[in-house]
Amino acid sequence: MRQLRRLVSTDQHNDQGEYLDSHLQLGTGSTDVLLGLSVDHAGGRLSVSANALMSLTGDGETGDRSHQFGDSVNYDVTAKCRVSPRVTGGSEDAWFVSFGVNGEARDHEHLGGGRVADSGGHTVYVTPGLQYVVADKWILEATYQYAVYHDLNETQLGENYRVLGSATYLF
Repeated sequence: MRQLRRLVSTDQHNDQGEYLDSHLQLGTGSTDVLLGLSVDHAGGRLSVSANALMSLTGDGETGDRSHQFGDSVNYDVTAKCRVSPRVTGGSEDAWFVSFGVNGEARDHEHLGGGRVADSGGHTVYVTPGLQYVVADKWILEATYQYAVYHDLNETQLGENYRVLGSATYLF
């Protein structure tokens, strides 16, 4: 149990003995509620999906101070087209191209009871991608997310792009 507590500890220090920033701690010390919704529709070679995930954050800590990450909403709408083979139905391998819009809106964080001005905001990305389905068991996917809108509070670094990849095995 001690090792588990150490794994999610929120009191890690740097070499100078100062507490690490809450974003670098291994845990948040909070219990968060996640609420999600996913809607998909497929017809022939085309499909459309929409997803939303809301995170309602609880009170946590960083070292000896209270900390609460901002509540957030992540969302996406993506269209996908099967390019190979062109026929629908089961097949050994299939290639898909996708294009979507996704984003994240996040509330301000709170540290030691006060609001962190340089936190929270909204970013929107356009997201082209490729997906390869191997023998109905593996899905390999790569997406490029390019930021087209930043509305970050105060002074923050914003991402220009992200490259994501995944491998999924279907049981």
